[in-house]
This record gives sequence, C-alpha cells and structure tokens, in this order.
Amino acid sequence: LLCNAYQKIIPIDISNPEKPVELMEYIWQPDEYKEKIPPIYQFGYKDGFIFLMCAELKKAIRVYKIEKPFKPILVATLNLEMYKDEEYQSFVSKNWYPNEILLDKNLLFVSFGNLLTIVDVSNPDSPILINVYKAKENIESITKYENKLFLCLSEEKIQWK
Repeated sequence: LLCNAYQKIIPIDISNPEKPVELMEYIWQPDEYKEKIPPIYQFGYKDGFIFLMCAELKKAIRVYKIEKPFKPILVATLNLEMYKDEEYQSFVSKNWYPNEILLDKNLLFVSFGNLLTIVDVSNPDSPILINVYKAKENIESITKYENKLFLCLSEEKIQWK
C-alpha cells in the first residue's frame, strides 16, 4: 500500500491488516524542497508503475517503474510548460498543483487547476499526451461513468466530455 503524504510517499506493509507497518526505510521524497516551498504530489499506481504528478511543469507528469521492495526508477516525463497560463506563474498557485487524477484502463486524466490533461499510458515507458482541455474554472474532481467524463468545477458546475 502506498500512502500519499503530499511531499512524500510512504509504503505500508499490510500483509497483516490488523497491524499495518509503515516501512520507514523506504519513504520516498521525489524532489528536494526548493525555496522552502514543499512540493505537492498526486499519484496513481498501475501494473508496477507509479504515475506521479507535481506542480513543476517541466516534469509535471512522471512515470516510475517500481523495483522491489520499493525502489522507484524514473522511466518517463511529460513537460506541460507550453500550456502555462501567464496569469498563474507562482509555484504556490493552486492552478498548477495537481488537483485530481483518474487512471482508467490505459488513460490517465489529470487536472492542474483549470487544465485537464489526457495521457495514453498503454506503454508507461513512453506516455503520450493525447489532449489538453482548458475549463473555465478550476477542476476540483474527475469521474467517469460509462463513456462520459465528468468534471466538477470550483463554482459547483459540472461539465462532461
């Protein structure tokens, strides 16, 4: 089990569900703190890979292969810097923190503020950015029902694609 501590990812041994054990020797902090601003992460796990999202646009989406017992090896990154909105340049801006992720089969949906990215992760070593959708407001959550993707926006409006 992997626990998201926002700046760190903590593996937990749940072989005995009555007594879970934090594997402190394997705590993973993907980045060093810069300018005293801690990074905020969201991640998903699929088939031995972690898909890690962060606010650093040059490597906003990263893919790590996990070697046992818990050793993440970086295999790919996606740069989203070309989608940067000049209005939101601050690193601490909520608009570039990854708000929500959804892994659905071979598709990864990630919201960064009002930006929704859709990534094909069928080959985790070479993820492909399929599309970028810019909503009118921050995307707070993402869900899928049948073949429709629903976005809950910050002003309580729902959009679907």
